[in-house]
Amino acid sequence: EVVVLPEDVRVSAVLAQPGDAAEGAAVLRVTSTHKVIRLQGDDVPSAAVQQGGEVTVLLPNGAEVPGTVTEVGTTSEAGDATTAVLVDVADQETLTGVDSGPVTVRVTTERHDQVLAVPPAALLALREGGHALQLEDGTLVPVETGMFTDTRVEVSGDGVHEGLKVVTAS
Repeated sequence: EVVVLPEDVRVSAVLAQPGDAAEGAAVLRVTSTHKVIRLQGDDVPSAAVQQGGEVTVLLPNGAEVPGTVTEVGTTSEAGDATTAVLVDVADQETLTGVDSGPVTVRVTTERHDQVLAVPPAALLALREGGHALQLEDGTLVPVETGMFTDTRVEVSGDGVHEGLKVVTAS
């Protein structure tokens, strides 16, 4: 007998051997040729990942491609529940040559455009509360902080402008 499927598939396992009875038994296991990225484990930021959310996938070759979260769920192994996420990459050609292996998925939870930012080490905690930036002449300029990343913190306030030179800890 012949089985015709509506789309291309990849044979993931051959379940029968020559001479086995085929009646009622599975012969092959197949999977889609459409590649997806599966994130699973304790490092998945479940609160930040939502179905339909846009992400950036960093491939082993250094390329960055857009992806969409298609599924968010949980899995349980030995009583420990972990988050499981599927990410789809619409442009499948960008995944040519990548059959398996580690990738990085960047999840953007919030974005602020056209802001002034400094390294976090440039912030000084003030005794009366809040933060300041120290100018090259030693003057302290109070600032309001906004969004933080690993390498930058958004700052605003009177006297804060583009090109302002500040002291930062080494």
